[in-house]
Amino acid sequence: MPNTLGIRYSRYGPPIEATNLPRACLVRQKDKRRHVDDAGPVTGEEKKKQRALVVDDYPQVLMLIEIDLRLLGFEVITATSGKEALHLVESAEPDIMLLDISMPGMDGFEVLRRLRTFTQLPVITMSGSQSNRDDAIRLGANDFISKPFHRDDLALKIKAVLNR
Repeated sequence: MPNTLGIRYSRYGPPIEATNLPRACLVRQKDKRRHVDDAGPVTGEEKKKQRALVVDDYPQVLMLIEIDLRLLGFEVITATSGKEALHLVESAEPDIMLLDISMPGMDGFEVLRRLRTFTQLPVITMSGSQSNRDDAIRLGANDFISKPFHRDDLALKIKAVLNR
């Protein structure tokens, strides 16, 4: 449970800072490592999980989206900046990206501009302002979702984009 200080208390050990949680929970299917809560043995016949890259400058938002995506069966990697996101696109090879538009430094629009020079990775942009939708789509985003959003709406958009 997150508290106002951004610390998540776990029944499995000491408190984990929210800023460290996404990296601490990273699951790498190809390395055959499993999350503590995963049930059953690892077999070579397991279906490969789809990998989602979530980019937002707020660690609490990253944590909430990561939890939702894990419940949907995704392997999740996170980035807190545009520069980190572009690096992870090349190194981690995600299947889809959820990209916040309003970030300090390199914003989501610039990430889209640079991303489209080397890949057609499906991207769903996120913003608290509906006015960013048209610019995001024009720059190559596959879809847009306004913050705050319901997890069911996000799941539907991801499914639609991946099935195109």
